Amino acid sequence: MNMRGVFFVLFCLLVAPKVHAIHYTGELSTKVGTTGTSSSLNLDFGGGKGRYAYQWGLDADLDFLPSLQGRISTRWELALSITDNLKLVCNHNQDHFTSGDIFRLINKNQYIPESYWAGLQSPQLSLGYLRQVPFKSRDVVDALFLESRLDLGHLAVRGLQIRYAGQRESGSAAVLQAEGKLGGFQVEGATAWQVDLAGRESYARVLQIRGSAWGVNGRLCLKRVEPGFLSLLAKTNQFTPNRQGWELELSTELCMTELGVNLRRQTNLEGSREYPKLAWKLGMKEKQTSIEWRVQPTPALVMRYSSGDTLFQLDPLNATFRTDWKMGDAKISLRVDALRQIGRAELRFGEAIRWRLIGKYDFLADRSHYSCLVAYRNLQLEVGEYDRGNMSSGFNDPFSYCISWVWEF
Repeated sequence: MNMRGVFFVLFCLLVAPKVHAIHYTGELSTKVGTTGTSSSLNLDFGGGKGRYAYQWGLDADLDFLPSLQGRISTRWELALSITDNLKLVCNHNQDHFTSGDIFRLINKNQYIPESYWAGLQSPQLSLGYLRQVPFKSRDVVDALFLESRLDLGHLAVRGLQIRYAGQRESGSAAVLQAEGKLGGFQVEGATAWQVDLAGRESYARVLQIRGSAWGVNGRLCLKRVEPGFLSLLAKTNQFTPNRQGWELELSTELCMTELGVNLRRQTNLEGSREYPKLAWKLGMKEKQTSIEWRVQPTPALVMRYSSGDTLFQLDPLNATFRTDWKMGDAKISLRVDALRQIGRAELRFGEAIRWRLIGKYDFLADRSHYSCLVAYRNLQLEVGEYDRGNMSSGFNDPFSYCISWVWEF
């Protein structure tokens, strides 16, 4: 634990209790399995009174096998309301700030155990400093940002400026965005530009219109995003680089029947590649049934019936089938992929003692995969890796087991 974390917890435990009680939760867990033996401890303290609030947490991991190694990290946050509309926030190693721009250049979950954030926030202004935040997988950077919002009746104008620097990456970015209402439609338009370490400039422009008229709900998005334009301080890009074109979604309801269409016409900026999409959907609410016909980019015809725990889904074009149902306290799921010749069965049952059994077979490659999970209160035994519903995964995994125990306090 670093000295900053030590001083902070001393403040929480020695000073704050004189003012009010501290609320805390904790979890101690242990795992023993083929991948090794480990134990972890998670603690969370929190409290506040009047205009201030604080949180402090500790995460400790200890691996016994195959090698002995430990990791300890702390996380904390202090929030102080200076006025009713102005707040000072400082935190470490947890969710920080998400920008309100359409490109989502800053996202709150982009951080590592070494990350810090300090900022002033109000409805019209956000000013902050981010330290040791990942820049994709390329670098770890420090960043200064200023986001402002001006409300003019039904129109709002937003601006964002960012400057960042690390060992390998540095640069700046800016966004100018307007959003407002036009009749029954919500309109957002934004232009943004970025400059990297080498002085290369990248631009992006997006216009989105959402709303309803004459009984039809719709969304239209027009965009042009250059190859180098990124959602800088976020795990994923809000808009795919090197794309231009438009996308339209329409839906309406006629006589308890829902009709919808999704149409996309996009290319790369060179015009050498196309990214089309065309899909139709027909749904009947009272019958809990729907049909989706996807023409592009990959053909599919998905017929679906869903009611409570019962599901029936068939795609004759791709030769896939799935059905789920409940029998007593047991939930059963069967899936078939005829083209790949894979079948999968899943069974869940039990309340006091919970079971999850999965088995599947690849008839084409003559191979099988299974997993079994049994849990009683906070004790759990799992044999085989859970495939998370992926039909093709897990067949080549070696034998594995894991016993885990959790104590919450």
